[in-house]
Amino acid sequence: MFSLACRDGGVTDCDYVAIGMTEEELWRDRTEHIVKVHGMKAGDITPQFKES
Repeated sequence: MFSLACRDGGVTDCDYVAIGMTEEELWRDRTEHIVKVHGMKAGDITPQFKES
C-alpha cells in the first residue's frame, strides 16, 4: 500500500493522506483530493506535484 500526506506536497494546513494499493491509485486519490478540496483543476496538476 502507498500513502502520501498532503503536507508532504507542501500544503501545511491540510491533514489529508492519499492512499492506494498501487502508485496509480495513490495519484488518482491525491488528484481527486487536490481538485475537490484545494480547488485546482486536474490539468493543472503537473509532474512536480507527483515528485513532492
